[in-house]
Amino acid sequence: MVHHDRIYGVTEVPDVKTLANQLFHYTWTGCTGYQLCQYLFLNDSFSEDSKQEFAVFRITELDYIKIKSITISCRNFTEHHLEMALNAAMESKLNMGMYGLKLESAEEHQCDLCA
Repeated sequence: MVHHDRIYGVTEVPDVKTLANQLFHYTWTGCTGYQLCQYLFLNDSFSEDSKQEFAVFRITELDYIKIKSITISCRNFTEHHLEMALNAAMESKLNMGMYGLKLESAEEHQCDLCA
């Protein structure tokens, strides 16, 4: 994860289809995050104008373990492809390091990236 010092405004989503819709059809500020069950999807992009990159974390009792990164590309990429990528990411057994993330609910979040 490139932007480990960001404070993320996290929104809970009910299922993979909703998450895929949000990630595929919209461009988000760098402080946007989503939670689906025990997984976090945090925007790790450099800007809203660049490809959208989301770091995927598994939430544990002690910390957040990065398990995957997903780059959302418009070229030859459909919402269905994104749903498959999200499911594959959540099934990942990788451990790319533990992070102490700064998270807030989307309702209370304010920072320079979203101002």
